[in-house]
Amino acid sequence: MSVIKRQWKNIRKYFIKKVTLQDVTPFDTYVSLTLSMKNFININEISVTLNNGADVRHLPYRIINQTLSINIPYEYFIHLEGTSKIQVSVNNKKMLIYTADALKFDQSSFFADNKLFNISADGSLKLAHMFPSYSFEAETVKAENITASYNHFSFNYDADEITGIALIYNHKIVEIENDTVNSREFSAEDFEAVNEGTARVYAVRGSGLHVLAIDQTVTFNTPYYQVVINKRNHKPIANIETHKVHLNKFESTIHGDNVRLTAGYSDTFKLDSVIVTDTLTQESTAFRAEYNNHGEYTADLPIENLVSNFSRKRIVLHTEEPVSYYIQPSVSQLNEIGFNDRLRVLFNSERIKIWFYERKDTLLGFKATRPKVRRLVTHIEDYTIAGYITGLDEFENCNAYLLLEERYTSDNVQIEIQNNFKINLKDIDLINIKSKNKTIIDLFVIITDGKGEVIRKGKIKYQHSNYKKDNYYGADYTVDSEGNKHFQLITTTPYNNIKIESFMVPGNIDKSYAGIKKDMNVWLIGERYDTAQDNGYSMFLWLREHTDVDAYYVIERDSKDFLKIKDTENVLIFGSDKHFHISFKAGVLLGTHDLENLLPYKPASGFYGYENTVKVFLQHGVLGRKPAEYHKKYYELPFDLFIVSSIPEKEDIVMKKMGYSEQETAVTGLARFDLLPFNHKTENILLMPTWRDWITSDDGFLKSRYYHRYVNLIQNPRLHKVLEDYNVNLNFYPHYRAQVFFNASHVDTTSRIHFIELGDRTVQELLISHSLLITDYSSVSFDFSLMNKPVIYYHFDVGRFFKNGKLRPLHETFIGDTAKDEETLIDLIEESIQNQFMSRHTDLSGIFEYQDHHNRERIYKAVLNKIKAAD
Repeated sequence: MSVIKRQWKNIRKYFIKKVTLQDVTPFDTYVSLTLSMKNFININEISVTLNNGADVRHLPYRIINQTLSINIPYEYFIHLEGTSKIQVSVNNKKMLIYTADALKFDQSSFFADNKLFNISADGSLKLAHMFPSYSFEAETVKAENITASYNHFSFNYDADEITGIALIYNHKIVEIENDTVNSREFSAEDFEAVNEGTARVYAVRGSGLHVLAIDQTVTFNTPYYQVVINKRNHKPIANIETHKVHLNKFESTIHGDNVRLTAGYSDTFKLDSVIVTDTLTQESTAFRAEYNNHGEYTADLPIENLVSNFSRKRIVLHTEEPVSYYIQPSVSQLNEIGFNDRLRVLFNSERIKIWFYERKDTLLGFKATRPKVRRLVTHIEDYTIAGYITGLDEFENCNAYLLLEERYTSDNVQIEIQNNFKINLKDIDLINIKSKNKTIIDLFVIITDGKGEVIRKGKIKYQHSNYKKDNYYGADYTVDSEGNKHFQLITTTPYNNIKIESFMVPGNIDKSYAGIKKDMNVWLIGERYDTAQDNGYSMFLWLREHTDVDAYYVIERDSKDFLKIKDTENVLIFGSDKHFHISFKAGVLLGTHDLENLLPYKPASGFYGYENTVKVFLQHGVLGRKPAEYHKKYYELPFDLFIVSSIPEKEDIVMKKMGYSEQETAVTGLARFDLLPFNHKTENILLMPTWRDWITSDDGFLKSRYYHRYVNLIQNPRLHKVLEDYNVNLNFYPHYRAQVFFNASHVDTTSRIHFIELGDRTVQELLISHSLLITDYSSVSFDFSLMNKPVIYYHFDVGRFFKNGKLRPLHETFIGDTAKDEETLIDLIEESIQNQFMSRHTDLSGIFEYQDHHNRERIYKAVLNKIKAAD
């Protein structure tokens, strides 16, 4: 079989069409692109266009032996803004184009009209105007009387005043300010913003960048780097490298509560301390190093510090003599040094493994691992679960329990378990831990130490899980003292974790159901339990005003949005008697999320006629990025009608990738779009990131890169300065699941950064009242783009976020600029402020079929057609 696969793979490569950007060459009046076209036969027609918003220009080209040459006249560059696309179509089919591995940034970038441009290809060809806040001037600045020493670089120049020097690393620019007030003299001793790499060197005069002419090689050190500036092709290039030392000996042993390091090296500097940096939080701690008269240094590193967060650690050496250096220890000769085997230590009642290792960059790293605890439910019968837990022998003086924990209050019940367990859940009183009539109880395995402190906690999976949102594996109900019936259903999460869904039906209401027939003119509408600010509420208001549909909106009593709408006719309190009666009667259910949020009971076959309803998914955003959780396969009774905003969203995503048919999908646009003003002028910046599905606990959240990235951003002094300099405020509205951590008491903000609490303002109000949106992957960016406002995307974890795939190519749905690191993000924020928050992206045809205010009318008609088809 493997031979056949290899043969097919070899044959297949001769049929796959491939277009690759091979070269970018600037000439006097145009720039030429060279692309290779592999496996193209019978080329009848080629079209090449340069697209910058609504401006589309056809480009001249020629093709010889499957090599395509495209010429872009410099006159086209004069009015270009932001990033333009170069679309190549062959035989009326758009080509996917990628950059050749050998083509580097300095080979694909060029100057035109005092501007720097770059050509790249990641599916489509992109022409990017780099660093639009600057112009690249022909006049050079000659550096004379150069002085370079530790953490100091200065020179004289015979020209108008320069305010600093700029280092350009491919897609990033770092500016080093001039510390001196003397005219015609530059001096700098602050190199904190410098990064490792190769950068071109310019003098900064206003917004102009001038080549800094240096006739000699300049070398100096900063605390973190060695900087060497020399000429390459008559232009200065800075090669910046971290300080490194090659260890010739390295040993680690356990000494009490410490790991003792013994290191040897041949360099003459004197080690002062060892610094341990958590790669997750970036927090650093220094530990004293001692010289032992044998050419070796020792340092005791507390085990508690090394294993904190159980994250990887970076080890850096620090020296005060001859000057203060932060030096990276290199272990490239690992075999000759001879590391110890992994060390086993007892820490907090767990036997953990710790070890040092060689990182990919040959530097020294550290890792710690905890004992693996396997836990699994293997059998469910009626309302009894059976399973096992392994790994308990790696814990000392500890006990294991099955923890049943109510999701909203963490009230719980604990049952001690051994390696194998069998538990009849009927014997457990779950009613007393419920905080709501309809709630979820999660199942965990916890391990406690001799003091009863929880040292491990993890969810428990079901071996035979067949996850669907509307199924269950076992069920029971309990009647309380007041005659109310509490249903308890064993279900699983998308990750196959066991949970119990519980809902209460008042006894008198349960008896009154008696097979009530569904009324197709009664529509029950909702969003999440606690909101009224999205497509659901917008649709509800329109139906009440423009139709004779008996429409009802459901929301929880204690939500902030309820206070705003409680006096509106036909608003139902979730779980009220009237809510039950309308739920029994409603023939049409319209939700922006799962219909769990609309019904006071489990939306599943057999419960109060649910299988006889028309189920409409209004959506809460435009699909096109991360795979959504609403695939048809996740339901025994899927949606009857799925609302979308464009034909590509319908055909390429909902039908092709989510399993719905032509008749089950309607292109209407989202209800809330009707309320968005076009070209509305506003002020200030909105920071609104989405959630990360892989974060499953409070502890995991606080240790996550997601949390630390956003904390670091809003505490960034440079961001504070940009906001202050331009008199702009930034409002931070975290995802509802992150609000407990990102709030005024947890996050240190300035007068320019404000936390917005869930419910204070609707999402739509926030989008309308801001000039710039910063998000990561949230679909609210589509609303912002529809209003012709700019969006910046912060993609520091794009690989992990899309590890399960993406619905459409990223460049088709991320309409705006993208930053992968904090400094680039702040650069883009400042650039947008300087450009008065003007959007450079106006072609939205691939996202919105309609750009009007009639979306709700189209949804209404689509639902009526579905009702008629169901008769």
